[in-house]
Amino acid sequence: KKAILGLFFVVFCMVSPLWAQVQVTSSAGRTAEEVVNTMLVGNGVSVSNVKFNNIATTLDANSGAQLGFFTNNTAVFPTLGFSNGLIIATGDIQNALGPNYDDGSEISVSNNMTCPELQALVSDELYYPAVLEFDFLTTSDQVTFNYMFASEEYPGFVGMGYTDVFGFFVTDLTTSQTTNVARIPNTTLPVSIDNVNDMSYSQYYHDTYNSSYIQYDGCVGPLAASFTVVPCRWYHIKLAISNAGDDLYGSAVFLQGQSFSANGASTTVIYDVESLPIVVQDCNTATITFNIPQALNTPTVIPLTYSGTAVNGTDVQTLPSSVTIPAGQTSVTLNVVAIGSYTPDTLILDIFYESNVCEEGNTISIMVCKNQGIEISAQNVYFCEPVDSLHVQLVEGACGEVEWSPSDMLTDPGSLNTGFNTEYLTP
Repeated sequence: KKAILGLFFVVFCMVSPLWAQVQVTSSAGRTAEEVVNTMLVGNGVSVSNVKFNNIATTLDANSGAQLGFFTNNTAVFPTLGFSNGLIIATGDIQNALGPNYDDGSEISVSNNMTCPELQALVSDELYYPAVLEFDFLTTSDQVTFNYMFASEEYPGFVGMGYTDVFGFFVTDLTTSQTTNVARIPNTTLPVSIDNVNDMSYSQYYHDTYNSSYIQYDGCVGPLAASFTVVPCRWYHIKLAISNAGDDLYGSAVFLQGQSFSANGASTTVIYDVESLPIVVQDCNTATITFNIPQALNTPTVIPLTYSGTAVNGTDVQTLPSSVTIPAGQTSVTLNVVAIGSYTPDTLILDIFYESNVCEEGNTISIMVCKNQGIEISAQNVYFCEPVDSLHVQLVEGACGEVEWSPSDMLTDPGSLNTGFNTEYLTP
């Protein structure tokens, strides 16, 4: 009987699904910039000046121990809510690994970091803060990222004065105003062990004591940190966590992968003028399409200015000072039509558009050409009428390139001045 029980135990341990536990990987050997760009940043955000614990270069084993990547099988452990992302911990991130067998996992790291923003939240001394920080610029006025907070101090140290502390501190680099965006939803209260637990805002709290999948005894979230910014203005964020009052009972923040994003849309331009950026008088229309990747609730106005040798309203039909993508739609078109009689035969229309992003803008250049009739100038020309005879010659200063092809169409394909075989001119 003992032998049978012993065999059962061994087999059970061998087939226990380790892949179901939260898995972590140290950031050692990578820079903080690589870590942030690889796993945290999503759409509509540009980052720079990335540091972890004041280190902008490659992280060593000690600094990398507090910052890393995590993966999670949400089908097995849905409490965490995210399948992958970043983990920032007060101690070694390896302490996050389940099962929950330890009443208080050891910190086992050391650093000389300080964090005044965290210190302002607690009166106790900070131990070994972990601070990931960077500058960022967005393409819209709303930024969101998703996170969970987990701690070994749940539930026994609630209200006891020994609570780890964390915060997400966003600073407007223009006004120097700083805000902690790690707040309980619909309140101004910071997320903390004393503020969110099984007795306070318990809808956000999960008891993970004796969990098979994670070491921490309690988790909060998933929550969304959402805040308003001025598009195209630089901000600075500190994602910080620390032990306070002692260096025992670790905590961590899990940040959802690619969730640090701006919810607005940027504007790009795609145009197609019969496969060429060219418009020929009395022949074709250049159509420019301005697109945004998702429909918005408000109209998107794109200012336009014109320059070049082609004059708006004289050489092309009058073009507007702006185009508008209506609310609920994703595109608007602008048609460019050549008009008038002008010299030289080829003009350039430059259209500068101010996109709804943080760039200086972009310029589209369109060649505006006179209809050459039966004479082909130095480049490509389009014929819109059938003809019964045709002779072409290369003339200086015309519209597009001439390529004598296919050769069987031409009476003298080896010459710059050639005629067409009659059979190809039949309407």
